[in-house]
Formats: sequence, C-alpha cells, structure tokens
Amino acid sequence: MYYSVLFPTEESSRLPRQKTAPESFRDLNIDKIMKPVVQENPELQLEEFFYTPLADPAVIKYRQEVMKELMEPEKRFAIESMVGQITFLRMFMDGLRMKLTTDGKFTGKYLDMGHLLENAALFSNVVAGLAESVKRMELHSEGLQQFAVYMGEYSASSKFKEMQEWAAKLRANFDKLRYCLYIKENLVRVAPYEGQEDYADRVGELFARFRQGDVMDYRRKLKEEPLSEGLENKILEMLAHYHPAEFKDLTAFCQEYLHFDDDTLMRFAREIQFYFHWLDFLEPLRQAGLPFCFPVIHEKLDDVKALDCFDLALAMDKADKIVTNSFTLTAPEQILIVSGPNQGG
Repeated sequence: MYYSVLFPTEESSRLPRQKTAPESFRDLNIDKIMKPVVQENPELQLEEFFYTPLADPAVIKYRQEVMKELMEPEKRFAIESMVGQITFLRMFMDGLRMKLTTDGKFTGKYLDMGHLLENAALFSNVVAGLAESVKRMELHSEGLQQFAVYMGEYSASSKFKEMQEWAAKLRANFDKLRYCLYIKENLVRVAPYEGQEDYADRVGELFARFRQGDVMDYRRKLKEEPLSEGLENKILEMLAHYHPAEFKDLTAFCQEYLHFDDDTLMRFAREIQFYFHWLDFLEPLRQAGLPFCFPVIHEKLDDVKALDCFDLALAMDKADKIVTNSFTLTAPEQILIVSGPNQGG
C-alpha cells in the first residue's frame, strides 16, 4: 500500500530523523549548500529530509527513480501545479479549522463555513484533476507509479465521491439564493427577494448611450480581498433566517468534513517538494554547463570513480569559473588527498 514518495515503505518512513544540521555540514561547506534549499519555503520544514543520512540503498534508489521522472518538464509541471494548490489549501485550512473549533460550536460562523465549503470543492477538483493527470502519464518509478494507483483508488472511493457530490449540491443550492440588501447610512437590512427589478441593468442601459468606443479601465485592483467578517457574518445570519434548510445543510457538511483533506495526499504534497527544491537549486548550475549524474550505490566498496567532479559550494558563487576534476580509487585504495588553494576547483 502506498505511503510516501520519499520512502518505499511506511516502516522506513517512520525511522528517526535528524532535525538539525550534522556538525560535518559546516566542515564540508554543505551548510552553505543547504541554506538556500531549506529556506525557500520554511513552512514545509524540509530540513529533516536533507539532514537525515540514508543507510538503506533501497531508499536511495527509490528516490533516484522519482527524481529522474521529475526532471521531465511535462511530468513535473502537471504534478507541481496541482500540488501547489493542495499545499495552499493545507496551510489555509489549518487556520480555518482553528477558527471553527475555538469554542467547540459552529453557531454563527457561516462565513468560515462558506470558506470550508469552497475549499472542499476546490480540493475535490484538484484531486480529480491530479488523479486524471497521473493516470495518463507513462510512469516508471515505483514512488510515482504507486501514487498514481493510490490517486485512482482514492478519487473513485465512496467517501470522496460523497463529499464531492454534497459540496457540488450545496454550492448549486446557494447559487440559487436571491435576496435584497438594504443599506442606509450605518444600517444594513436583509429581506427576501420578491421579484424586485435589478437596477444594475437599468443603470448600464442609461450610461451605454454615452459610450464612445473602448476607454481606459481606471479600476484599481485591491491588494487584499475587501472583508468585514463581523458585518458579513451578520448578513449571513439574517439570510439564514429566510433560508434555514440551506444553512442547516451547510452546517452539517462542515461538521462532517471539517477534516476533508486526505493525510496521504497532504504528505505527498509536502514530500514532493524535496525533489522540486533540489532540482530548482541545480538548474542554474546545469545552465552554466556543469555536469550532474545519479551515482550508482554499492553496499560493498570496490573501485570508486568520479568524472568531471567539482566543489558544489564553490560553484554556487563561481559556476562560470569552475575547473572540474576526475579521480579513480582502485581497491584497496581508500584515501584521496586534494591539494590546491581552492579545494580542487
């Protein structure tokens, strides 16, 4: 059963991880390499994946296979675009759930419940899209193959389908609601819609006669969504008085799907960033013409060979001036001495 895109089994995923950088990182300048990688999105807390050494060759091979596939632009773009939305949802929902459960009841929190409904609907669309995308891909790595199977099963499950259909039904019902909003000075009143004329159309028709071709759009885009939670919640409370069935159904939905996000999918959305962050770090160096490869891992040390290798920390600042070096250690040789003023290039 699929569990992780970084570990082939759940057991290997649960082994202890190192939360802080090993002391050797500073001695070898690896801390300089890791700093921009792990600080790009600190909220993801990816440090533990970069700081924890891997002793199992099977885990290393598992990751190498996934990395090779994500180097294909089409596959990466399809997965990354969906995962970005899932990551945003996860962070937004953490705060929203806290607001909804602060006092242990949902009463009068219609605005937050509306946000939960919208996010659940968005999550449903993202899941369906991601499942379809990975289904069409020709995947070769075990990590992504198993993820594609999981997504197919999850998106077809009765639990997911029920949430998806309920959310769609709720949104359709709310789209049908019509009401009147009367605003006079600091007084706001809600009344049922009884066929009153839409003055927006009449105003548009009145000013249409003065239109002289296309003109510059002087409207300004607001940096933040205009929001007054207290006022909007009061309006929704008054609206719930006229449409109790719809708001009762919304409350029931939020109580049922407060934790609509799937743990396995959320884990994937975080862990896949390990690969994206490292590939993004390497890209400028690749563009500068520096070579990279996937090393072959042997459990027993025989001969060791490296062609055109270089100091990665030094390349971060001087990629266009790097001189590569090659070396071979033939058993029983185990020690290599690097001389020179710049650590060999």
